[in-house]
Amino acid sequence: MVTLGSLLTCILHKKLEANDPVESALYRQFKKVRLDMTLGQLTYILNSDHFVLVIHSQIECEFSTLMFYLAH
Repeated sequence: MVTLGSLLTCILHKKLEANDPVESALYRQFKKVRLDMTLGQLTYILNSDHFVLVIHSQIECEFSTLMFYLAH
């Protein structure tokens, strides 16, 4: 992830130049959180990190298995 603020700050402080690849501006530090995390826990993390990655588990099944369960 790259934000405009971090990008401009890096360019202003001569850490990056306009012709550098996007990869050099990526955030490397972030935490993964689940949807069931409380807002209090999230606030604690965001006090030290710029952002979090919210993940959600999804169960994948075959169409025939789904139809079997729906029919019963």
